[in-house]
Amino acid sequence: MGKRNVKDTIKFTITGGTLFAIIMVFGTLWAGRKASTDSLYAVRKVSLLFMEEMTARREQVVASTLSDYIKDLDVAIGLISKENLASQESLQSYQTRMKQLYGLEKFAFVDETGIIHTSRGTRTDIESYAFDYMTISGPEISIRNLGREGKKIVIAVPVDRLPYEGTHLLVCFMEMDMKTMLESISFESKDSNSTTFCNIYTKDGTALTNIVLGGLASENNLLEALSNAKYDENYNYEALVDDFENGRRGEISFEYNNIEETLYYIPVDNTDWVLTYLIRESVISNQIGSITWRIIRRSLLMSFFAVLILVAVFAVMIREMKKSRAQLSICCP
Repeated sequence: MGKRNVKDTIKFTITGGTLFAIIMVFGTLWAGRKASTDSLYAVRKVSLLFMEEMTARREQVVASTLSDYIKDLDVAIGLISKENLASQESLQSYQTRMKQLYGLEKFAFVDETGIIHTSRGTRTDIESYAFDYMTISGPEISIRNLGREGKKIVIAVPVDRLPYEGTHLLVCFMEMDMKTMLESISFESKDSNSTTFCNIYTKDGTALTNIVLGGLASENNLLEALSNAKYDENYNYEALVDDFENGRRGEISFEYNNIEETLYYIPVDNTDWVLTYLIRESVISNQIGSITWRIIRRSLLMSFFAVLILVAVFAVMIREMKKSRAQLSICCP
């Protein structure tokens, strides 16, 4: 009976030790993967909060800058005098001063016949501008050369039928290069670590910076590019398009060219623009994944040493049990 008990104890010890080693190794792997999943979930939640806050702040900066331009335009109009309207030379001199004062590319008026009066002469290409000089009733912000290089931002306001050389001036507008405007608000399309990207699009998806999805999209239009993306659960392309068209804020997660990304978007006040923040979750996931695997490797190494110590302890126990069994067999044959 004593021999059987010793033998059973040895089997139990070996079996228990093996199970302990397996649990240590696989438990470490499971805990590491679970920690990675939880970390990614937490990062996603924090990323959405970060993007929402950053997008709202940047939208306020853009909207405030546009509002300041409108105020500058109103001030400039308020400075015009009868002497400035007395002749073409006087008007052009006044326009030149306003351009220099506010750093504008163009400061012009449109009369009731559609002729554009600039500081360098007259133009007849009113059809190239988006505003209607006959019906405009308040400040209007539009883009000239949209979809092409050399985009211009145009801000137009109505004026009170200023008499000028047998006609009346109906609209005053300023024009400046889009790059100049973006530089004035320190607008950056991406950060230094290439994980978040800020951009401005029109509601039909045209990028004002000529960069789509952080520069990795082959398409020239955001909505066109996202029509080829794969969407996460609870997100879809139709809802995104509807939000853009109707000026609603929101976020969407998708996979584009095997890269997981989340886009947060918000309409810019008093425009048909949409400001976006894009975050490359795959970049963050890879960074977290590499950190997680380093933790797992260290844990596995510790588990390995723990198992070695356990094996050594069990080996000593088994050897002593075998000695005891051998002595027992001698004493009690």
